[in-house]
Amino acid sequence: MNVPMPATDWRRFAAILVVIGAVVALYWPTVQSLTIAWEDTARTTYTHGYLIVVVSLWFAWRARAELARPDTAGWTPPQHIVLVLAVAGAALAWQFAYRAGIQLGTQLLLLVLLALAMLALFGRHAARALAPPLGFLLFAIPFWDFFNPYAQAATTRVAQLLLRVVGVPAYFQDNHVQIPAGDFEIAGGCSGLHYVIVGLALAVFLGELRRDGWRLRLRWCVVALGAALIVNWLRVFVIILAGHLTHMEHYLVKTSHYGFGWALFLLVIVTLFVAERFAPPPAAAPAPPPDSGNAPRAVAWRVAAAASLALPLAMNLAIRARTPDLAGNAQAEAVNRCAPLVRASDWQPQQHFADREQRVGFRCDGVNVETYSAWYREQYMRKKLGGAGNRLQGETMVVSSEVETVNGRPFQVLQLEDRGQPALLWISYRVAGREFTNPMTAQFWYSFKTMLTLRSPVSLVVAARAQCAPDCGRARAAFEQFANEGGIP
Repeated sequence: MNVPMPATDWRRFAAILVVIGAVVALYWPTVQSLTIAWEDTARTTYTHGYLIVVVSLWFAWRARAELARPDTAGWTPPQHIVLVLAVAGAALAWQFAYRAGIQLGTQLLLLVLLALAMLALFGRHAARALAPPLGFLLFAIPFWDFFNPYAQAATTRVAQLLLRVVGVPAYFQDNHVQIPAGDFEIAGGCSGLHYVIVGLALAVFLGELRRDGWRLRLRWCVVALGAALIVNWLRVFVIILAGHLTHMEHYLVKTSHYGFGWALFLLVIVTLFVAERFAPPPAAAPAPPPDSGNAPRAVAWRVAAAASLALPLAMNLAIRARTPDLAGNAQAEAVNRCAPLVRASDWQPQQHFADREQRVGFRCDGVNVETYSAWYREQYMRKKLGGAGNRLQGETMVVSSEVETVNGRPFQVLQLEDRGQPALLWISYRVAGREFTNPMTAQFWYSFKTMLTLRSPVSLVVAARAQCAPDCGRARAAFEQFANEGGIP
């Protein structure tokens, strides 16, 4: 028996929507980073993101009466202080993650900020009612990538076992599978992570739709997780078996197996619906207590909490008003005892969104030393020293990495393999007078200094490359001479 919900306080509900919209607008860079993942059709792992948002909004609309119900208990003055400090702390944590380029941190903190905004401005009822919609948004945030290597390893082991059962000769090396007809790679995209995320989202949706208790909701998730994993294992096994039986000529092998996976995923949906038919009906929800109409207002504390949400905006406006000038930040065009390089190699370092770049080459002690420098007036998400898209080694393969000190300065030294010829690459990151060999550490230092001074220090990455001709010892000696002569800014 369904208990009728009280009428919705539409003015309060409208105010809640305005606050949610304001938080989303204030932290818009995070939303942009999420849409990039949702629109990544090459990877496809989070292309369900927009659908998750729609379902989350429907959850909020469904709970509109409870969401807009006033919190008659209110907060005591000490609790108000804690709430304002919590909102301010989360806002400052978001700002640190934003300036340090920690994209996942800003995405998770956005949910925390929305929850704290509801709790501080509208009370316990609003925060409790908004918890399911906010929690459902976790299925659209790329923190699930942490589990991908484990899912990939499990898929590989199960495929190995199933091929052994049916008698298909197969040799496994890491995630590579060799059968008599050809080779397969169980890559990261074959781990089944996308099926797991969507399956769990369906299970949570079903539990919320039925308003089940937490034990039954957990059972839905277990069923969905098991079904999603089994479907992916079956998909990989069938594709390898099809390649074996048709000498790699089957459609699933030659053309595409993406749609085949989602066709199998229908089994997960069928499993959930069959299980739902045998599930006990949810217990009737108790009627909410009547509103006394005497909710404390505490306007000043709410204003303080709302102002705390705008801390990152105020800080970034101050920082960008004092962005440094890059005039004078250039590498020397001449180095003593090293002649300018007449012809550069095909080394193409990749450092995205730099405000200024420079390439310089010299021949020192018979060895060509090429340098690349990139300056950043400010750093934030995507525009940062490190990042998945930045490849200072270019397209060459990294063989090893170590840290060395040259002329009192630390460098990360990569040994490269360039078409059978070894080369060395020295990398250094500089922020606010300090040098680092790790870009993430440099970004953390940048974020700390920027938040402390409300001024963006110039960030610099320098890379110097020398071919190991005739050997790497000569290359190291040439680089040391180059550094001692002032060739590194």
